[in-house]
Amino acid sequence: MCDHWLMKRLAMVTSCLLIAAACSDSGRQASSATSVTAPSGSVASVSATSVSATSVTATSITPQPVDSSSPAPAPTAAAQTDAALTPFVVCINFNAATYFGYRNEADQVVSVDPASSAVAGAEPDDEAYVPTLFAPGRVSPAFYVFAVDPDIPVSWTITGTDGVGRTATSDPQVPECTDELLQPTVRDERTPSIEIGAPQLSADGSTVTIETTAVGVPTLSVCADGLTAEPASVGMDDGNGGSTTAGNVSQWTADVLTFQPEGRRVATFIVSALVVDRCSGADVTQSSWPNGAFDDMRNGLTICATVTNTTVSIDSFYGGLCGGLAPTGGARIRPSANAG
Repeated sequence: MCDHWLMKRLAMVTSCLLIAAACSDSGRQASSATSVTAPSGSVASVSATSVSATSVTATSITPQPVDSSSPAPAPTAAAQTDAALTPFVVCINFNAATYFGYRNEADQVVSVDPASSAVAGAEPDDEAYVPTLFAPGRVSPAFYVFAVDPDIPVSWTITGTDGVGRTATSDPQVPECTDELLQPTVRDERTPSIEIGAPQLSADGSTVTIETTAVGVPTLSVCADGLTAEPASVGMDDGNGGSTTAGNVSQWTADVLTFQPEGRRVATFIVSALVVDRCSGADVTQSSWPNGAFDDMRNGLTICATVTNTTVSIDSFYGGLCGGLAPTGGARIRPSANAG
């Protein structure tokens, strides 16, 4: 009887051991099918009906909702390489504006933080247009600034993603700007101008009202290769920053003044069109002032409205005065980097 009882116990133990072994093997097989280990610093894209990961190692993971009906979106910016960013001075204009350009040695768009792209010796309001976004290759001119003191050189320092800081400084050897030096590397076929509507003389003859329109400015900005063109912003200004309106159409009113001894009756204006290009890449949007004809529009169109009895005749030109008469306004202005 003892032998019979002992035989039953041995059979039970053997059965349990076999069951435990089977459970262990099954657990190992399930673990190998559901465990995913990502190497440190990597991000993998996996599409599956069901995945249960027991170990994931990464630098940073932000959970995102998954829509199984559509593929995952492509990343908006490629990982940045170690790029050398080299600034250079293009020229200095007659009005002491210093123009800079740059060369990005990488074959892709590179962005840096504002502290890594800074000018010294320039008026603070110009700093909004110092690039932090760099298209591949050579871009000239990229922007310009005005010196706080004409006797102190202006410099631009960029620290590239290679960790090396490089500086370009204006000096007496820098040439004066010419149309050839300011020929942009970015092709811009826009032909902007300011059109003047029919003038209106007030009933008492004391004021003249005109309407101006900035034309030849398409919706999209002009950007260097590799950057995405965003809508440009357009504004109009009275020439001294005292009255700025958004959009490409504005109305202006000026007093009619009588000048002796000839007794001329003239209302004078300066109207500026402020166009700001916006280009994006690497999750950054950069504002810039276009050059060429846009420079004249930005500096201001002089408009002379001569009143003879009840008739008003208009004469306009870039630069200069109305027959020696100073127009309203005339100080240099800057569009806001955040306008439009």
